[in-house]
Amino acid sequence: MSRKFPNLFKPIQIKEALIRNRVVMAPMNTDYAGPQGEVTNQLTDYYAERAKGGVGLIITSAAAVDPKAKKRKGELCVYHDDFIAGLTKLASSVQMEGAKIFLQVVHVGRELVSGTTLKFKEAVGPSSLPHPLTGEPCRELTVDEIAEIRDKFISAARRTKEAGFDGVAVHGAHGYLLTQFTHPYSNRRLDKYGGGFEGRIRFPLEVVKGIRAEVGDNFLISYRMNGNEFIEPGAQLDYDESPSFAQKIAEYVDLINVSTGSGQTPQTTRKLIPLMSAPRGCYAHLARAVKEVVNVPVICVGRINTPEVAESILDRGDADMVAIGRGLIADPHWANKAKQGEVDEIRRCVACNQGCMEYLIQEKKVTCIHNPAVGKERELAINTAQRKKKVLIIGGGVAGMEAARVARLRGHEVELWEKNTSLGGNANLASVTPWKREFKGVVDYLIYQVQKLGTSIRLNKEGTAQSIKDFGPDEVILATGARPKTMADVFDARTDQVLLAEDVLLGKLGHLVSPVCLLGGGFVGLETAAFLRIHGHEVAVVEMFPELGLDMGAINRAFWIDKMSELGIQIHCGCKVSGFDGSEAMVERDGKADPGLIDFFRSYVIAVGYESNDALRQELERDSKGHQLSIHSVGDCVSPRNALHAIHEGFNAGFSV
Repeated sequence: MSRKFPNLFKPIQIKEALIRNRVVMAPMNTDYAGPQGEVTNQLTDYYAERAKGGVGLIITSAAAVDPKAKKRKGELCVYHDDFIAGLTKLASSVQMEGAKIFLQVVHVGRELVSGTTLKFKEAVGPSSLPHPLTGEPCRELTVDEIAEIRDKFISAARRTKEAGFDGVAVHGAHGYLLTQFTHPYSNRRLDKYGGGFEGRIRFPLEVVKGIRAEVGDNFLISYRMNGNEFIEPGAQLDYDESPSFAQKIAEYVDLINVSTGSGQTPQTTRKLIPLMSAPRGCYAHLARAVKEVVNVPVICVGRINTPEVAESILDRGDADMVAIGRGLIADPHWANKAKQGEVDEIRRCVACNQGCMEYLIQEKKVTCIHNPAVGKERELAINTAQRKKKVLIIGGGVAGMEAARVARLRGHEVELWEKNTSLGGNANLASVTPWKREFKGVVDYLIYQVQKLGTSIRLNKEGTAQSIKDFGPDEVILATGARPKTMADVFDARTDQVLLAEDVLLGKLGHLVSPVCLLGGGFVGLETAAFLRIHGHEVAVVEMFPELGLDMGAINRAFWIDKMSELGIQIHCGCKVSGFDGSEAMVERDGKADPGLIDFFRSYVIAVGYESNDALRQELERDSKGHQLSIHSVGDCVSPRNALHAIHEGFNAGFSV
């Protein structure tokens, strides 16, 4: 047991199962299953690595109990006995590493919506209400069909037990079918499965009662429920009803996993997957409300990304166990590092969602901004190189630092040159606004690692073709980044009233006078607009495209669009600045001058994107003709993108040299 985190690493006995600590890997989709929903080697390796990393209990991603309710192409399935063999391999692989494992089972109901590859399926639910987000139709289930789905849950639990799992986790949260029955928002039935509280909870209770009768008293059952839906007052399973529902469920289950949110609206989706703007441990109060009224262990979830947060939740008695989802994607060895007191070694999830949730929305396999080896644990295991090389890295942003980290782990001699006075590059700007402070964790982790691993770091050192040649490296990794576009064709001479967004985020506000015209409605533009607004400026965003945030994923885009409205920032899409006379800009809307905007602005901030800083590569390629200089380019100097691409390319370069 860790002395620093005594509650977190205290074993817990649940019936005949002794779980080695209180760390639970939260169930989270990966799209790593095979095309028919079968277990793959990729999925097995993924979970086995987290078990090896020290978690006490793993709850898998949701497995469909009905072939007609499979939502995603890479979703697990458990609706037929043919799946048992693969599931057996998965369970044993995790158990061999000392962890317990539950299979989560689900029916998605009316959440079978557009955006998935399985569009030919029919959405069903307790009532024939269209999905509130997509408007797609949903057919009302008959009483006989409800009984059939109940039996499918029961059969899925039987297969889970036969496959050797330690328990089955029933998914009754996040707007899926069981939740749809409990909520008046989605259940308008007037028969025994609707109406008042007792009718709405009848179906979930029948499911868990049936499973208990099938699997016996000693096989563990957990139930995942929402502590609150956060939809709207009077249209949800009220916060006051959740503990009462938990009391009923607790008669048949051994663990209750308290979560929140759903895919019903963009707002409830952000509750389901809280961004870095949400407080750490943000749903501990929901778990506590349930724990106070039940006599079975309760699991808490919600932005638990550090051992300190996890320990405090347990110490206060808010929950008996803590579930970590994205944090264990970022660092599969989170638990072992915490137990050993190596907290600084943890790759802390910053809740950016770039590689996990944003990828899942696009039906891509899960990855992570921090951890390029997610889902590739076997093939990207870092081993010592056969020959030690002299590696020179030009650029100390996240791409260059990740390349340096991996190259050092492979045993190479690594020197990193950075032309500025500090490491981090443009990624330092991403944590300036109060809603993104945690992004600094990405930069901090990489700085800590390259320094700890003994990388030779030279600041204020700019690489040239000659200096690189004089250094004599075996391998050169260029991570020279990108520079902001200046709109030089419009603002041929910048003044104190015309600044780059990059300068503004560095605090160089010059003599900006409100109202400020923020040119560019992408990620950087919206963050800069928010930064200016909280510093007292009146701001309007002028974007040439018809929509804002087209360079963002859906979750982050929805957040920043809402933030613009919340801060009172004006938005003008379909507009552009076509000229500037030194004091006044010509603003066009749909190709015509907009007189209402021409004399409105007093200052201008440019955030219209970046262009690759690839001059050094071109120079090296010219000068190295006839020489055997091995050159790799990574990150924005290849093409300006986000930090995920930069870090992954840095990893691949360090891994390949």
